[in-house]
Amino acid sequence: MTVLMLIGALVAFLLLAFFRASIWSWLLAMSVIVPVIGIQSRLSADIFQIVIVTVALVVPVLGIPVLRRLLVTRFILNFFRKTLPTISQTEQEALV
Repeated sequence: MTVLMLIGALVAFLLLAFFRASIWSWLLAMSVIVPVIGIQSRLSADIFQIVIVTVALVVPVLGIPVLRRLLVTRFILNFFRKTLPTISQTEQEALV
């Protein structure tokens, strides 16, 4: 039964990706699918609480743009700025 639930979740996420769903659609799907899979897989009560708390923390952070910029996007952008090479003068002129 759990395998069927995981396949259903994968199909739901693929459909969301295919139709380029908004972040709120992704978060709503995650908020529904993750607890349902947790219940169906008969997780222990402690692990299930950890899953629910994690979902409850992730949804606001990713769903509220200001929090997402402060807590996620800024760190990812800084990481890429450090790892990617700088643009040369010739490349800058070609882009303009």
